Amino acid sequence: MKIESKIFDIHGIRNACNSIVAFLDNAGALPRAGVECKRVDAPRMTPSMRTAREDLHLEQIAVVYPGKKRYALGHGVTAVPLNSVVEGMNGLFPKK
Repeated sequence: MKIESKIFDIHGIRNACNSIVAFLDNAGALPRAGVECKRVDAPRMTPSMRTAREDLHLEQIAVVYPGKKRYALGHGVTAVPLNSVVEGMNGLFPKK
């Protein structure tokens, strides 16, 4: 699946766990990033996230979940509260 926008292309990859990881390809303007949505209260790092990060050369992955706290799951992988999505890319991937 591929969706084109004026800023970046969004590609969807279905992994072995049958979830979809979307990654954002912006022709080098921003770091390559991925977004995965979970319906659990406390997401954890999974082998499929590691594989997606390596195979797709992603610098960061935001795992959106219905909780309230932002926290690190692993190197370059962060659990992001669903309410942060309304802030767009800055909500998913805040500038340091």
